Amino acid sequence: MQEKAANKLIEEIRKTTKKKGFDPEYLVTQFKELRKYALEEQDPTVTKVLRLSYEFIGANESFMIGLEEFTPESDEECVDFFLQLLSESDKPLNREEIKEFRDVLKDNLD
Repeated sequence: MQEKAANKLIEEIRKTTKKKGFDPEYLVTQFKELRKYALEEQDPTVTKVLRLSYEFIGANESFMIGLEEFTPESDEECVDFFLQLLSESDKPLNREEIKEFRDVLKDNLD
């Protein structure tokens, strides 16, 4: 994400999740807030993956999703990895992984 405030929020979410553990209500609220920045940046991929993420967390009380090259050991690890990708969403490799997150989440919500 390009917006400085968005990246500040990402770091805040990462720190809180590391400190307090996986909190579905907190993450849904924060991902909704983060999505506002993606809308402002006119980034449809990040906007959609954030929406799918908070819908998945709300429906499953978990964020344990496996990707081709990443299988998390905990919800916290998956959230941290996801947020790392978002913080540098303009990098081509990160962009591909964000799209993979999007596709996996979409498949699991349909």
